[in-house]
Amino acid sequence: MGKGSPWDPDVKASDDFLDPLFLSYFGKLGLPNLMAKKNYHELADYVPDGEIDPEVGAKLEAIAQVAEDAAALRDIGMTRLMFNLLRPSLEQTFAAIDRFRENVMARLAS
Repeated sequence: MGKGSPWDPDVKASDDFLDPLFLSYFGKLGLPNLMAKKNYHELADYVPDGEIDPEVGAKLEAIAQVAEDAAALRDIGMTRLMFNLLRPSLEQTFAAIDRFRENVMARLAS
């Protein structure tokens, strides 16, 4: 495709190899490019078992872990945000409860 081997370390396979490959392929068929970059992950279904480097799985697992950790941090952040938003109402409620308790205690004492 004019950019060297798709396995060369300086080649970005999606831009330098797959984009031109599919553009040429579909062009020869007289069709628009039906394989957009966002769908390249579908190609993995056609790779024989054992042919995908284990590093790919390890990297995907690492990405999944980061996403899981980010979701947990987001949930913690949302809990803190909700508490901070509700704090004035909670403080008013607790103050009202304290006043009520004091009034009850004062009535019981008299």
